[in-house]
Amino acid sequence: MIKDKWARKIVDWINDPRGWGRWVGIVIQTSNQSDKQPKQLIVISVYIPCQSGKEIKEQSKHLQ
Repeated sequence: MIKDKWARKIVDWINDPRGWGRWVGIVIQTSNQSDKQPKQLIVISVYIPCQSGKEIKEQSKHLQ
């Protein structure tokens, strides 16, 4: 959940390309886009499944 204060500043959302939800990235514009060099902050959240879970077994198939 993202607070309204930050939600308005999101300019891009990056998802795990395999669709497994291993990680997600959010790009936040921290300055006005009219600035000569707008500044951005990238927040990355990582998910690691339980070793005995079905997600890790599914991922292991693709690594072999």
